[in-house]
Amino acid sequence: MFSNVSSDILNNIFLLMKKKIKNFNIKIDKFNIGKPSVDIFNNIIIDYYNVPTPLKNISNIIVKNSTTVQITVFDKSMVNIIKNSIILKNLDLYPYTADNHIFIPFPVLTTEKKNKIVKIFELESENAKINIRNIRREGNEKIKLLSKNKQISLDEEHLYLNKIQLLTDENILKIDKIILKKINSIKKI
Repeated sequence: MFSNVSSDILNNIFLLMKKKIKNFNIKIDKFNIGKPSVDIFNNIIIDYYNVPTPLKNISNIIVKNSTTVQITVFDKSMVNIIKNSIILKNLDLYPYTADNHIFIPFPVLTTEKKNKIVKIFELESENAKINIRNIRREGNEKIKLLSKNKQISLDEEHLYLNKIQLLTDENILKIDKIILKKINSIKKI
């Protein structure tokens, strides 16, 4: 019979790893990879009359053409605040305004810039893998402590350690697939 505590540990590991994968995805989606994407604006928060508000809640963001994103701001008085927020995010983008619209041209990436982005992606993927392995290590320590304290049997310990390793392997594979897809999309530009 399996211990509820060890099942809780396993479930917690699953949730922590899932969260790390989600955070990794969010982090690399922020990068300007040379083609217009509304995704890089998803995490921009604007101080909208002293209330932190996601940009997408106070504007309409669309890909206007193959090189430009257009943001139509609902409240014209916020245009310059939003433009400055985009500049301050250090996305290597230089927006300009017209009426209640903000236009963000995406520069064509040079080979040097593509290589730089690939290196950043590889570094970020390695950091994500380290986070996943740290979660594994902490989970393994908790399971071994349960076994040491005779709360679970040695067979259960080995079973849970194997399950934790499988979760780790699955999540590292997810990271590899995500980063491979991103790198391939950069190389196609």
